[in-house]
Amino acid sequence: MVKAQQGTFLFNTRQTMHQENADIRKYRQLMQSDEDIVRLRESVSKASAVQLQNGVISANDYLLDVNAAAQARQDRVVHEMQLLLTQYNYKTTGGN
Repeated sequence: MVKAQQGTFLFNTRQTMHQENADIRKYRQLMQSDEDIVRLRESVSKASAVQLQNGVISANDYLLDVNAAAQARQDRVVHEMQLLLTQYNYKTTGGN
C-alpha cells in the first residue's frame, strides 16, 4: 500500500513539475512579447506627444496613448510576477 502511495505521489509530482515547466516557458514567451509591445506603445505615445504639440490630435487622444503604454508596462510586470511565482513553485515541488 505504501509503495502504491509513493508511486502515485511521484507520478503526481512529475506531472505537476511538467505543467509548471510549461507555464515557465509560456511566461517567458509572454515577457518577450510584452517587451515588444511596451516598446511600440512608448513609441506611439512619443509620436502622440509631438502630434499634440502640433495640434494634430486632442489631449484625450494623447492620454489614451499614454494610458495604453502604461497598461503595457503593467502587463509586463504582472507576467514577470507570474513567472517568478511559477519558478518558485517548480523549485518547491521539486524539493529545492
